[in-house]
Amino acid sequence: NTSYLKSKITIEPEFIQDVSFDSLTGKDIVKSTMVKFSIYPEDIDSSSFVYDIEIENELIDPLKNFSKDFPDSKKCCFLMMKFEDSKEQTKIVKALKEEFKKRGLYLLRVDDKAYCDDLFLNIKTYMHGCSFGLALFERINSNYFNPNVSLEVGYMMALKKPILFLKDKNLDSLHSDLVGKLYYPFDVQNKKS
Repeated sequence: NTSYLKSKITIEPEFIQDVSFDSLTGKDIVKSTMVKFSIYPEDIDSSSFVYDIEIENELIDPLKNFSKDFPDSKKCCFLMMKFEDSKEQTKIVKALKEEFKKRGLYLLRVDDKAYCDDLFLNIKTYMHGCSFGLALFERINSNYFNPNVSLEVGYMMALKKPILFLKDKNLDSLHSDLVGKLYYPFDVQNKKS
């Protein structure tokens, strides 16, 4: 879904006139004038896309670099999860990335590449650059609530980007603001889920 994108391009109109020569007056007579506007795929530069919300100046260059790495943002999904890098989390991320790759999609995590030096600006680069997100709620190593995942989910929701929610079956529920959201349960211990 790219409804959050809009673009402006400059096109030059083509003027087509039906002209006949009047032999009595020796002048051209314009019978009709048509203005034709044509937009061809090669006229559309994907770097000209802008977002409905104002992009901070600090994000312009990181987003350009992101677009060079991933020219088709519709294939990019931002992974939101606790950042603990345990053995279990590494396996989950690897399995998810492989499933996405099989479908011609990219599952991207903020530590895949730094597009800028500031951590939150780098996260925002991924959130703006990806067309949708995957939020992973789990309690593999600890039961503590991770506000980063909720912040990223809220930001993606504000951008009106679709989000797939995965919830560890051992969690009682999603956070109160997300209780009404549909989610897919998964079991860390079960490799088939």
